[in-house]
Amino acid sequence: MTDMAAGPQAVGPGGAGPGGTAPALPPTLPGGRYPLFPSLLSPPAPPAAVGSGPGATGAAPLGAAPQPPSDLAALIDRAALAHGLPPRLLAALVQEESGFDPNARSRAGAMGLTQLMPATAAALGVSDPWNPAENLDAGAAYLAGLIDRYGGNVPLALAAYNAGPGAVAEWGGIPPYPETQRYVRNVLALAGMAQT
Repeated sequence: MTDMAAGPQAVGPGGAGPGGTAPALPPTLPGGRYPLFPSLLSPPAPPAAVGSGPGATGAAPLGAAPQPPSDLAALIDRAALAHGLPPRLLAALVQEESGFDPNARSRAGAMGLTQLMPATAAALGVSDPWNPAENLDAGAAYLAGLIDRYGGNVPLALAAYNAGPGAVAEWGGIPPYPETQRYVRNVLALAGMAQT
């Protein structure tokens, strides 16, 4: 939900990116909830090869879990799981939106960890968008609603979170805005759900 610049860029069939492949969340449980996901508070998995030697990439592994400050990790877990989202997806969104800064404010007026626009915050019943727990809960609820709206298509939901559902409808998929396409790629990569 940040500012964007318009510009042409290739979008695959269905707006899912090159090739039209959209990473999906795991199948849902009854009631539309996702199965339990690893917590951000769980011990991290052993790191992939980084540096030199066989199999080393010299860079952080794709999908390296976002590392929120410890005071935010439990809040992110709680908000994500309350709305049926993988905690890594919500943490990736927060990292991309605000860099885990609860006081972040965009030029467009988006506020807090999940960069809620004032109208969105009001529609979600947020009384204090600067309160980390309230902001995370509202951002998670909004993202979960967008994922449901787009039939589980996470890239489309992220594009709508960034550029707005109107832009996704207007373009029939992920809008060709470079900022939105970069946003979708970055959040998916951070969450370990990179587009192929």
